[in-house]
Amino acid sequence: MDVKRRRTQTHHDKQPQTIEEWMASLDLSFSQSDFVAALDEMTRSTKASALSWHDREFWDTHSGIKSDDAAIASASAANAAARVLLDASAVTAEEVANRMRLSPSTIRHYKAARKLYSYLVNGKLAFPAWQFNDAGDRSIPSLENVLAVLPEELHPQTVAGFFLTPQPDLLLHDKQVSAKAWLEAGGQEEIVVELAKGLAAGY
Repeated sequence: MDVKRRRTQTHHDKQPQTIEEWMASLDLSFSQSDFVAALDEMTRSTKASALSWHDREFWDTHSGIKSDDAAIASASAANAAARVLLDASAVTAEEVANRMRLSPSTIRHYKAARKLYSYLVNGKLAFPAWQFNDAGDRSIPSLENVLAVLPEELHPQTVAGFFLTPQPDLLLHDKQVSAKAWLEAGGQEEIVVELAKGLAAGY
């Protein structure tokens, strides 16, 4: 039974308890096998040995996550799920070209010039959805200038987090907003560029 058929049989008032139930409750563009493959790829090179007493104490003090196995497992699962959802929201160069009414070669040129952000998924360019407006036919304002100061080696989740996480320095109507929301609302580009420089300096 495929995910879409299972979704129709899921009770929306029941909190999903398993991966199968969770996937069935959402309109996802990836399958269970895709999810398992992503988890396998993410965990293959991140196996860690047990922490010493000293290392556990340092972890508890500085990481913000308790070092017990359950907490580490929960954080790892959250990270894996975030990556899968990020990949699922991304579109190909051809899809971006269709939405922006440009040629795929132009989109690839934009990628090379860092006018658009992309990363590789299974050897293919993936353009995450956060960098576009709701219609997907325009990039967010000043994207090129912000990307210009971010290290190209930054992990895709770090880049997404920078643009999507509310920042204390970005206030709209006394509410903290993300860099994406700030730029889309016409906020000053320079403030976001300076935040990006701060992130780059700590990389």
